This record gives sequence, structure tokens and C-alpha cells, in this order.
Amino acid sequence: MKRKIYAVHKWCGLIAGLFISLMGISGAILVFHDEIEQHEHRDLWHIDNDRAVNIDNAYILISRKFPNADIRIIRFSKNPKETLIFSLKSKDYRVLVFAHPSQGTILKIVDNNTTVRQIILNFHYSFYSGSFGKVFVFIIGLIFLISLLTGLFIYRKSFARIILFRSPFNRKSSGGMYASVHHYIGVWALILNLMLVITGSLIAFDNLSHGAALSNDIPHTKVSIDRALNSIRKRYPNFTATYIRYPTALNASIEINGKVKDDPFYWTQYYNKIEVNTTTGDISNLVLTSQSGKGKKTASLVGVLHLVEFKNIWAKILFCLAGLSAPVLSITGFFMWKRKRRQVVR
Repeated sequence: MKRKIYAVHKWCGLIAGLFISLMGISGAILVFHDEIEQHEHRDLWHIDNDRAVNIDNAYILISRKFPNADIRIIRFSKNPKETLIFSLKSKDYRVLVFAHPSQGTILKIVDNNTTVRQIILNFHYSFYSGSFGKVFVFIIGLIFLISLLTGLFIYRKSFARIILFRSPFNRKSSGGMYASVHHYIGVWALILNLMLVITGSLIAFDNLSHGAALSNDIPHTKVSIDRALNSIRKRYPNFTATYIRYPTALNASIEINGKVKDDPFYWTQYYNKIEVNTTTGDISNLVLTSQSGKGKKTASLVGVLHLVEFKNIWAKILFCLAGLSAPVLSITGFFMWKRKRRQVVR
């Protein structure tokens, strides 16, 4: 049985090793997606402005210029020096629009598919191969999961010794060194790798299940989002809005997502929700992730862990190292297989 499980472990690593490495490296880079985005758009990130923020001005100008766009605001605050960033999608384009925080004038329009973050993200989720690539990434994720689970079984007896650094690190030969590196990194990164591959597989499956169906007839609202945000701040002082989704269908509401003070770290900021009626401007009650069903709680947890929404730099470094462990395991595993193959031939 152990030989069969080892064979599964070996062939999973050999078959998917290269792609696991590429996904691990790209994922390790994406851990710092916020920092990448801020650095890439550093010239537009802040502006010299002291007047009050007025999101409505920007929305009016942008909705006129892009009448059939699905409009979302991905960056805004009360700080008048922070530019507003809108994310726009349609059947023909996906762009980021940087707008003046007070005047609402469009500062720059950027093709979202040309940004560094999106280029790496598209590669990570589909290897730039469209629907086939998404299916392929999902399959590679499952193979990596099998590889991790079979590796856990194979090295289960030495698990505790490696965790406690009681397993000798072999430096006498290249083969022994590859094996030691493989064992130590495999065990120490196991929990995070399992977490990343399971959450990544769930996200890949969700990407396959939900295609983006965008309409050519998207309604635009005349309700003031600035007034709604002021009402929300007074009514829910512990809620900080971070994301705004304008409706894409008639009679739909504006959805405002955000963070709640003292929320556990494992709840994403995109599932606490308040809706704004596009006719009356009335705001709904705050719907918390913690009070939602199991499906939404699971989706929230998956998003936080795989997309690494943590602001703590040490947590980001830890997840980055976990991502880099995948190519190290693939490389060392390959050389271990190659060495054993030579020994068999001899």
C-alpha cells in the first residue's frame, strides 16, 4: 500500500510539477497585490486636494462616458488627498478609472488587463488559456492536493521529528540534501499549502461555474452615494465602507460592502453588506457575514485565506513563503526521482 501511495505521490509531482511551480511563484507575488497596485499607480495614488470628497461628481461623469458599464468603486475614503478608483466592466472592455476625489474629473483611464496585478492574476487562474486554462488550473490544483495528502501519509512517522528539528539534515550528498530539503519544507509548509490549494480549488471551481454575463442596458442611478455613506456612518459607526457596487439591473439596489470593527480576521470585507434603494435612497439594515448562512461564511473564509486580505506584513510574508515552497518541492522532488532512477539503471 505504501508503495502504491508513493507512486501516486511521485507521479502527481512529476506530471504537475512545472505548473504547480508556476502557480506557486505567481501566487507568492500576488500576496503583495495591494503593494503592487499602489506602486504601479503611485503617480495617481494621491493628489493635492483639501476640498471634501464628492463621489457623486465622479460617478456622474464616468457613467456618462461609459453608459453600458458595470460600475464598482474599489477605492474611496474621507481623505480628500486619496484619488477615487472605479472598476468598470462591459462586454467590450475592462478598465480602471482614476478620478479626482472632489471635482470628479477623470484623471486617467487604464486598461485593467494591462496592469501588473491583473496580468499575474490572469496567468495564475488560467495560464492565459481562457476557459480551457481555468479547467486546467482546477485539475492541477486537485493533483497538487493529492500530492500533499499522499506526502502526508508517506512521511507521517517522521512528521513530529521534522517539526521538532530532530530529523537529521543530510548534507553528505546532493541526493540526501534534496531529500532533507523536500521533507522539511513539505512538512513545515503543509498546513498553509493545504489551506491554499483547497481554497484555490474552490475559487477555480467557482470561476468555472459562474460566467460573467453583462448586459448592454445597465441603469444608472441618481441617488446620492455621498449622502448614503454619511447616513451609514451615523447609523453604523463600527462599519467602514470599502467597496461599492452600482446596480446592473432595473429595481436592483446599490450594494455597499465593508469591514466591521472587531470582526474576526477570517471574515472578508466583501460580505458585510448594506443596500441603498436606488429610488428613495433609503439604506437597509447591515447584514453581517457572521449572521449569514454556511455557504457565505465558507466563501468569505476562502476569499480571505487565498486572496490574503491581511494587512499584517508578517502574515503576508508567511503566505508568500508558502507559495514559494511549491516550486521548491517540485524541484527537489524531481531530483530525488532522477537520482533514484539512475540508481535503478545502474
